[in-house]
Amino acid sequence: MSYKRYRVLYVQKAGGGGTVTALYELLHGMNRELYEPIVLFYKPSHYVEKFQAYGIQVLVLSDRQPSIADIVLEKHTTAHLAHYGKWLPSAYRTVHAMWLVLQVAFLIKQKGIDLVHHNENLYQDRFTIAAAWLVGVLQVCHMHSFSPLSNFEKRLGRSVNAFLLVSTSVKRHYLEQGLPEKKSHIVYNGFDVARFERVSKEDRARIRAEFQISDSDALLVNAGRFDSWKGQDYFLQAIAQVIPAYPSFKALIVGELTDNAPRNQAYYEKLQTLVKELDLSKNVIFTGFRNDIPQVMAAADVVVHSSSLPEPFGRVIVEGMLAERPVIATAAGGVLDIIQDRETGLLVPPQDATRMAKAILWLLQNPEDATRLGKAAKQLAKTRFSIEHQVETVQQIYQEILE
Repeated sequence: MSYKRYRVLYVQKAGGGGTVTALYELLHGMNRELYEPIVLFYKPSHYVEKFQAYGIQVLVLSDRQPSIADIVLEKHTTAHLAHYGKWLPSAYRTVHAMWLVLQVAFLIKQKGIDLVHHNENLYQDRFTIAAAWLVGVLQVCHMHSFSPLSNFEKRLGRSVNAFLLVSTSVKRHYLEQGLPEKKSHIVYNGFDVARFERVSKEDRARIRAEFQISDSDALLVNAGRFDSWKGQDYFLQAIAQVIPAYPSFKALIVGELTDNAPRNQAYYEKLQTLVKELDLSKNVIFTGFRNDIPQVMAAADVVVHSSSLPEPFGRVIVEGMLAERPVIATAAGGVLDIIQDRETGLLVPPQDATRMAKAILWLLQNPEDATRLGKAAKQLAKTRFSIEHQVETVQQIYQEILE
């Protein structure tokens, strides 16, 4: 039996963070005999070369700073124009929005695209959704985050053939705003389990040696981009309470600033100040972006997820579980689809540094329970969050739309 090979355009706004990582994992597993992927980045990213190395065509819409997407979607990039007239920032963004729509519509036609897969959410992707609607191409919208929907987005959403929602919490959020349930599918992020299975004791030792951490020192890992709701400030406050019992322990804070939004710049500076104020300079290491997350997770004794607001999904939680590490996570949003308290990890209230500190201490002081939680977590993650399971679900949705 012969099959038509469909060209799918994957639209990726951000150059870093969980959404692009999730897309990279998804495309690793997609059936290339059925689907030819093309990835469109709004602006340059260190992921461009990673996709290209995997034989995927990559397009970059703009390499200028700020990019056309920054101008359209980030109001702070045009705020300075208000000096010349209050109406000017809005008008400038509107003109660029129209240009963005036309550029993407032209690319869709030029590349002969059969299906567009928007990889942020209905709000962030509204202009590329408009572009796909303009040229009459089928499309899905992958909802990786919470956002309020205006009447414009709700009307625009009628042109979307399917919505992929990363957790029960995200689905509930959008159904309450009127998203049609018949088009809404929960699709958990998938992970390449083999990457974690390949990690060796030597890899663990290498990571510890890189940061000069001895085998006798307890090591905590907190991973995530620097955004004001990711809660690294609460993590720092928590580990300050752990120091009296474990004065030599170390904490790796893994992540980067993925955009230049003033709030995120200010938040990163706040974290640096907190380290000094809490006298954590000898205990905390900011690693920056890392390509070797499975190895970093394996080097940890405890993985801590610290988001202060509901997390849509929580990739770092599953990564810690696949590394067979005990995970502490804040109990809100998509986290509740991943961890069952005291069975596959520990849940603590968001924005509660004291409860987080108590959970860290309990795991460090009860290694047998920590091992039990790590083993149970890995078993669950391998079955529920495998890339094979995600790919099967996504391809089935594609086929229903395309056929």
